[in-house]
Amino acid sequence: MRAVLHRVSEDIAIYARIERVPVTVAFVLRLLLITPGFQFVLSRRVQELLAEVPLVGRVLRRVHWWLTCLIFSAELALSEKTVATYRGRIAEKMGLSTNVELTRYAMQHGLVD
Repeated sequence: MRAVLHRVSEDIAIYARIERVPVTVAFVLRLLLITPGFQFVLSRRVQELLAEVPLVGRVLRRVHWWLTCLIFSAELALSEKTVATYRGRIAEKMGLSTNVELTRYAMQHGLVD
């Protein structure tokens, strides 16, 4: 997760250098809430980086198997609730709502084993 925050910080710093302004809370809020396209750039960066996080990446790589959380949790030696929580968080952060969308994303980005 530190890598995600570090990369996001780098992106914000790049925008600040381009606009020749200091990085302040107001600047960051303006980027996140107002600047057209920044949310898209940021969300794509976060999606790419989340796939690199070991557990999140493992969940994404297995989502295409249509495994139930119970089977998947046994395979990872985690509780079923933990797997369901991670699966839900991944979908929410990526703006995806169904397993089909998660599967499509995993296939398009080469995450499927």
